Amino acid sequence: MSEVKRSGERIPSVYTVHGCRHVSDLIKSLDKFAKEIANAPVPPITVLEAYILLCSAHVHDAANVISRDNHPDRCGEIIRRYKDLFASVTSQQIYDVARVHGGKHPEFGKDTFRSINSSVSSPPRLLLLAAFIRLGDELSENEERVPQLVVDNHPVAEESKLAHAYAKSFTSFEFRNESLYIVFGVYPAAHQLTATINEKEINFYDFLEDKINVIECESRYCSQYARPSFNISEINITIHQYQMERPSPVSKSEMFTLHLNHGYPDIEPTLCQRSPELIKKSIKNLRDCFAELPAKVNDYDNRGIAKKISSWWAGRGKS
Repeated sequence: MSEVKRSGERIPSVYTVHGCRHVSDLIKSLDKFAKEIANAPVPPITVLEAYILLCSAHVHDAANVISRDNHPDRCGEIIRRYKDLFASVTSQQIYDVARVHGGKHPEFGKDTFRSINSSVSSPPRLLLLAAFIRLGDELSENEERVPQLVVDNHPVAEESKLAHAYAKSFTSFEFRNESLYIVFGVYPAAHQLTATINEKEINFYDFLEDKINVIECESRYCSQYARPSFNISEINITIHQYQMERPSPVSKSEMFTLHLNHGYPDIEPTLCQRSPELIKKSIKNLRDCFAELPAKVNDYDNRGIAKKISSWWAGRGKS
């Protein structure tokens, strides 16, 4: 918080830890991914890739001390400011991996990985490393991301109440054989928790469902770019609801699986909403692309062709 104050940035009302503790948790998540790669029939993480990965983990959120806005891309400012801490030949690669963990690219939007020009199979595999950072960041949640000292001494926004409860409920995750296993533990303080966001009342379980949807989207996205070295084919969710504050017996458990690569894909949004070229032209459907041409053009072309055919045929007949 002192870094935020020194930078002159407004202290956000929605606040979770992005400092050393979060970096440590992220590195633990990266270690789980790297160990799974080591046991798979693909090349393990190289020494160079490990160095880029660890440096990216340290700087991916560091620009929050400058500004929360556009902090993924602004990590480059941190790397330049402390350039002596990084091997110069890898500074660009560290930046490329760290800056795509979130935010939007000016040309590709949310598809930030598209801006990385790297092979998926030849080291350093920057797309694989970027996938590790991005997904690991999403899964590095725990109750210590919300220090009670911050909550007790700073205004807490409505959305932050739900975000804090979510962080506290995130118990663990494991990754084995292309399967992601996540466990949530929900205690009474969150059972009836509600917050008003954009004039809409949302309870904790609505928020939890939205966050699970985000994890699924991030898993699909990261797998898309990290194959064949890394892939998530299913997500196994376990949610324990406890009777009372800890320690407590479980009152109810719900377990379900999300299959990422099974079944016929649901194409949403529409075709013309998925194509950048058609979006730029404000085309809402293919019918708009092929609107009927003015009649005079068609008539002119038809009459011209007919005259040419008649003339050619008449000359051919005389000869």
